[in-house]
Amino acid sequence: MIKRIFLIALILCLFLVSAAYPEDITLVAVGDIMLGRYIAKDLARKGYSFPYQKVQGILSSADVTFGNLECSISKRGKTTGKGYFFRASPEAAPGLARAGFDILSLANNHSMDYGALALQDTIEILNKNHILPIGAGKNLTEARKPIIIEVKKRKIAFLAYSFVYPETYWAGKDRAGTSPGKIEFICQDIKRAQRLSDLVIVSFHWGKEYSEVPSDYQIRIAHQAIDAGADLIIGHHPHVLQGIEFYKEKPILYSLGNFIFDQAFGNTRKGIILKCIFSDGNKLKTIIGIPISRTYATYYPQIAQEKEKEEIISHFLGVSKSLNKEQENLSRLRFKE
Repeated sequence: MIKRIFLIALILCLFLVSAAYPEDITLVAVGDIMLGRYIAKDLARKGYSFPYQKVQGILSSADVTFGNLECSISKRGKTTGKGYFFRASPEAAPGLARAGFDILSLANNHSMDYGALALQDTIEILNKNHILPIGAGKNLTEARKPIIIEVKKRKIAFLAYSFVYPETYWAGKDRAGTSPGKIEFICQDIKRAQRLSDLVIVSFHWGKEYSEVPSDYQIRIAHQAIDAGADLIIGHHPHVLQGIEFYKEKPILYSLGNFIFDQAFGNTRKGIILKCIFSDGNKLKTIIGIPISRTYATYYPQIAQEKEKEEIISHFLGVSKSLNKEQENLSRLRFKE
């Protein structure tokens, strides 16, 4: 009898401890993913899982893996006539799923390159492959709607917005498109998502291409988003790394650089895979930047080694120093497990 009571008490204690200290949640995020143009031809020859081979272990090990998909996935639609337009084969979607992607932002300046039909296809094809698209839809309400997923008994909300022209790509009341980067929308949506979740993650497509320093408006918008309740901000579009800022203890990654893109000049070859570990609700326990590079002969990411790795870290920290009033915040960022 005493043994039984002791066993029941022990089980109860273990249950209470596990409830008080929930499991860690690991998020991995990457920069721009473009699977059209020259890359589309390459994938048709090499296979649709080929781009992720050297980093798949990192992508698939996370509880949630996120990126910015900078193309439509479709065989339909006509180009809108802008200078650069990107579209990938529907066969690319299973490759993204096998790599480990769970959520992809469509809030950018290429999701609508082939119009509303191709955007509709992209959303449907991603969903069929168990990848959740955010930041675009058949109208403004759908484009602004958060994706909320449950991971280890906690709810994580994702939102995404595009600040990049053309404006005709932005969704309207009765027009398909991407979620526009308007601060009134952003703050309203974050506050609403915060009431429905434990953690709010926001993706912004913004900034000046090839600029390694965030613009004033990026900093202003990022701070307003954190003030509204965002826990993490992930930026894309410049095609190069911008710095990290810790504002009110919350990390802002202004640009993660390219992940997969057919650009191979200067710093467009370099980027970072972001790994965040959250514990106890929305508390950031660990933040890790994993430097990646692409050679001049290939468009696909690999873990940066030795001298190149040190160059990426040094450059990234150099840019970040000017963004952080309290330099000790940068010591929170690690570059290895």
